[in-house]
Amino acid sequence: MERIVVRNTQSPGDYVVLTAALLDIDSQYPGRSCFAADTHQDDVFRHNPHVQLGSKTGRRVVAKYSTPGNPYQIHKSNSNGNHFMWGFLGDLNLALGTHAVLGAFRPDIYVSEEEKARPVLNLDRPYWVFVSGGKKDFTAKIWATSMWQETIDRLSRDFTMVQVGGGGHAHPRINGAYDLTGKTSFRELMRLIYHSQGVVCIVTCLMHIAAGYNKPCVVVAGGREPKTWEAYDEENRLFNMRIGNPGWNPPPGDDFVPHRYLHTMGGLDCCMKTACWKSKVIGGNMSCKYPVSVGNERIPKCLSLISPEDVSSAVLSYYKDGIAVTGRRIVATVPETKTPTERATAERGPVVAPGKATIAWTKARVLLYSEGASPGYVQAVESFFPPGSVSTSKGESRSEFLRKSLERCEEKRLLWFEYPLIPVPGFLEWHVSLPSVGGIACWKRVDSVQESLIKSAAWYRGNGPKRHKLDGVPYVAYPRKGFFAADKDLLKDLNWPDERSEKDLEILFGAALEQRGAVLTDGGRVVEEYALERA
Repeated sequence: MERIVVRNTQSPGDYVVLTAALLDIDSQYPGRSCFAADTHQDDVFRHNPHVQLGSKTGRRVVAKYSTPGNPYQIHKSNSNGNHFMWGFLGDLNLALGTHAVLGAFRPDIYVSEEEKARPVLNLDRPYWVFVSGGKKDFTAKIWATSMWQETIDRLSRDFTMVQVGGGGHAHPRINGAYDLTGKTSFRELMRLIYHSQGVVCIVTCLMHIAAGYNKPCVVVAGGREPKTWEAYDEENRLFNMRIGNPGWNPPPGDDFVPHRYLHTMGGLDCCMKTACWKSKVIGGNMSCKYPVSVGNERIPKCLSLISPEDVSSAVLSYYKDGIAVTGRRIVATVPETKTPTERATAERGPVVAPGKATIAWTKARVLLYSEGASPGYVQAVESFFPPGSVSTSKGESRSEFLRKSLERCEEKRLLWFEYPLIPVPGFLEWHVSLPSVGGIACWKRVDSVQESLIKSAAWYRGNGPKRHKLDGVPYVAYPRKGFFAADKDLLKDLNWPDERSEKDLEILFGAALEQRGAVLTDGGRVVEEYALERA
């Protein structure tokens, strides 16, 4: 049996997530190897039967989630829809030559019988753990102190709110909280969460510990990181478990506790299609696009749209749903409000013209161009849509598959995407409901060959391609390869697809739309500067 020393020098939250990958490989390849941990916080692995502590001799492997060739790496997190746990598992599979899949949707952390019997605190009321700050080099993740204060004021009516934090990070003290900032070891923090009712935090280590112990957790997330990469909720769970096991369904007697992940993805233009991954509120190239003032602090606008009411309502929802129990009835005293994304959308304004009806999924035909994809990928994608609504390619070229699909389908609306794109339901539903053509709009400089193809096309009406006002070079706005939604009648009117050049299919499509006068939308906004006239 080979001894593998797994090295990671990132943050404790990374170590917690890493435990899931070590469990999956060890349990799916029994007897092949034994793991030892080499991190800055080996207490994460204490009492773990799949990880040995102590000696760090053996074959050394660096655990990351960014290795080229890993289909689940973090650099693809804005498009592939997989969770953080797959990132580590994909990298370790590459390093070890394994093909393990996700076996459970939670980190693999443990408490001993002694720790179960010995809580850190003995309080006369149920308690929740929260952290009001974070790393000084990642200020774009931190919510305003005044908003934390209002949240804790609300929740303290029914619970003891225990504040934690340490490691030299910024943790503003919150009045009325039981203060344990800087007073716990990491193992004590884990034990504190294990015995708690739940956790309230930003995207940080605490949410991963809560998931490992199957605890309620409310996450103040905003739009910095993809929900699909971070959230431990039902939607993410179903998708990620089916990546490796397409037929997976929750087991009988399932007790999974989903997190309430409060995000603003799709609500602001800076996080409309993808998360921004900015690190600071102000200063440097990685600073927030829309910093706002809350009290005497500057925080990202996406976080300001999450209110103390949102957070306290999310905590109380666990009791209303019967997931958490206190021994006495908890009454939700917070009124119903709009979600953060709804508020962000309201600020941006309506995206569908008055009188335009939303297109239901039942009225859309999903076209999946899947060449190069595994059967498991196809089955996982199909699980997102109503039975029978997905047509999958069978060896055809992209244009041939599209042409045949147009001839056969009866639905009025088409949704096209292709491998390796992973569907993100909220984003796709957003686009499929838009008038005319929706997609991820890109601009492309047109070369002489492409310009000749455009001007010789049957659909050409002498309207371009338009030239950039600065350099006079022709450009085309087109839906990026991999995704678009469109009306079937519009495509037929264009006599689409144009099969003269498979390589330039997207460019020709954008140019054809321009000639037709169709509206190309990008995340709900008509493309600026080259906005096409509505037919």
